[in-house]
Amino acid sequence: MARQLRGNGGVDRGAKKEGVKGWTKSSSGEVKINVDAFVVKEGVGVGLGVACRDDRGSLKWMAVEQRRAVRDPREAEAEALLLGMKKAVRRGHRDVTMESDCQVLINSLKTRVDGISDFHLIYEDIFYACDSFRSVKWSFVVRESNKVAHEIARLAPWEGVDGNGRLASR
Repeated sequence: MARQLRGNGGVDRGAKKEGVKGWTKSSSGEVKINVDAFVVKEGVGVGLGVACRDDRGSLKWMAVEQRRAVRDPREAEAEALLLGMKKAVRRGHRDVTMESDCQVLINSLKTRVDGISDFHLIYEDIFYACDSFRSVKWSFVVRESNKVAHEIARLAPWEGVDGNGRLASR
């Protein structure tokens, strides 16, 4: 069966600037996977957070990873989305809505903009991962609607870094 790729659940592109506010129910059998990245200042690295909810809003699973790499925020957000997709594949999910508060990333995925950069390499991996699903939707959500993934991304225990991503004073 061919995969189905859609953005914002069929919402008109003109409405996407405000983003989805609050949790909205997904289709039966579909999961929503919220992702976010926390870029630690001073080139320390990034924290990636993922939260998966079922069609009733119940938390199914979470994931957090830290990576010691200097990342552009857009690249870090793309890495978080790819992490969420990989975890969803391992858990056998077939129909997913990927939600992010990074509008640049979601818009790029919806319009499938080609380019040559580290971001576009991650971006191609995301589209390759789509082959593992029956359907994938992209959705931009405002930060308040992505709070769980945002907080999970900040959980990574960075040595010498405070909760705001600044090097702690010694």
